Amino acid sequence: MDLIKVAIDKLKPNPANPPQRVDKSKTSYKNLVSSISRAGQIEPITISSDNVIVNGTRRTTVMKELGNTEIYANKLNSNSA
Repeated sequence: MDLIKVAIDKLKPNPANPPQRVDKSKTSYKNLVSSISRAGQIEPITISSDNVIVNGTRRTTVMKELGNTEIYANKLNSNSA
């Protein structure tokens, strides 16, 4: 697994991710926006070798919402299949 900085627009959503994870009306989402606004990205996301988000859909959504174009990610050595 390699830590990299990747362009957010190169990432692919995970079709198995439940949509409620990025419900912008939830307190947990608002708290994450506040945290990343204040402290930046603390925890990298995890992506497959073909750039599918394995873990970190909310962090990616928040980073993009805040105007960031890149995000730190741990890139796995296997693809999403």
